[in-house]
Amino acid sequence: MTRNPNSNATRASRNSGDAADLRLQRNVVKVRRLGDRAVYELLRELGAVTGHRATVESVVARYAAIDQTSLYVTRGDRFTPRPLLLVRRDP
Repeated sequence: MTRNPNSNATRASRNSGDAADLRLQRNVVKVRRLGDRAVYELLRELGAVTGHRATVESVVARYAAIDQTSLYVTRGDRFTPRPLLLVRRDP
């Protein structure tokens, strides 16, 4: 049996993924506001918990090499605006 990509189950899964992404974005903003030490501790713990510290260090080094000006110009330094929910009232 082939699943229809437009089925309710697929839409529900996509919507829950979107909600999880928005929660992650909000939490990233909160953690970043705590400062460099908090970000460092988070990444250090992530490496320890997953057993992939070398991978975390590699990814951090790759991100550290990104040119800030280019990132700013391409708007890669901010999240995309949240989608608006259109609420209609029947007349």
